[in-house]
Amino acid sequence: MLVSLSIVLHTVEAMIPLPSPWIKLGLANSISLIAIVLLGIKEALMITFLRVIVGSLIFGTLLSPTMSV
Repeated sequence: MLVSLSIVLHTVEAMIPLPSPWIKLGLANSISLIAIVLLGIKEALMITFLRVIVGSLIFGTLLSPTMSV
């Protein structure tokens, strides 16, 4: 459930226009912080990893240089 919520926030954050391309709000990272508090470090890292992989699959940036951004 936390993975899907963080993916939704990741998608919403990608739609928000920002003044420069390297500045992000980090809305999806708030779910990672909640996961650290509620579940622990190991599970929070898994949630973050899954969000990055699925989010980059959705946006088509899986093996591109922008995946690291």
